[in-house]
Amino acid sequence: MTSSTTETSSTTETTTFSGFADAQAARRAPGSKADIAEHNKRAAAANGDRLMAASIAQHAPSTPRRPSLTGGSPPEAIAEQIKRRVREYDRVLNKLVVTAPVDPVERLVAKARQQAAAGDAVDDILAEIAEAEMRGAQIDAAARARRVLSNQVAADLTADVEALADQALGSIRTEVEALAAEAADIVSALAGVSDADEAIRKGPDAVAAWGRRGSLRDQLTTIARTLHWTRKAIESGFAPNVDGRPDVLAARLDDVTFASTWGVIDATLDDLGASDAVVALLTEGTN
Repeated sequence: MTSSTTETSSTTETTTFSGFADAQAARRAPGSKADIAEHNKRAAAANGDRLMAASIAQHAPSTPRRPSLTGGSPPEAIAEQIKRRVREYDRVLNKLVVTAPVDPVERLVAKARQQAAAGDAVDDILAEIAEAEMRGAQIDAAARARRVLSNQVAADLTADVEALADQALGSIRTEVEALAAEAADIVSALAGVSDADEAIRKGPDAVAAWGRRGSLRDQLTTIARTLHWTRKAIESGFAPNVDGRPDVLAARLDDVTFASTWGVIDATLDDLGASDAVVALLTEGTN
């Protein structure tokens, strides 16, 4: 709080100002109670406007959050090729498994000591040890062969995606186009309808459209997830995971982000000439 003292010919008058009053303006005021009250009234009004603006900004509706695109699956053409490659991989992998027996070398050496102490030859024991060492080398060779197999199949899958990229992206665009056409029909059927009661009054077609509209956003999200998977597969290719499975997208830093994939979806809708109402129905749902 701020105090000011005004000298007159007969009295000394002390007036208290509100904390949000502009001090500089108050010093210029003539000093009467009416002037000070008016000044404080204007300051309070200005402060109220600022608070109201801050409240509106805080509670203003934000842009709808776009769904995450994790968990996408490949389009049908690529999915079939992956299945074929994985079947081939599993068949060969089963042929490259060598069972590792218990290492017999310690037991054989102990036996050799007994035979040598008794004055007997140990040639037969050395032959068994050599056979065990060959078995170990075979196990190591099979493990290396499995790693090479995984890398080869991952490279084949990467080449398959590159070869099928145009077909896959074309099929995804066709799905977006079909969904946009369905959304346009729903928008047309629901013209002038803002709730379920109005849809009932308008007739069966409007009722069916009203019930269908809620799933369109989920369908577009599923398509976007497939597109995101496809874009990452084209960009990064495949690489075996820690278990050696070759049908895993390579974990690489790239520019294929959720936002960029949604940008492709938005550009496709724009290219198809989708209306604002159709875009809103597909991207904002019924919220």
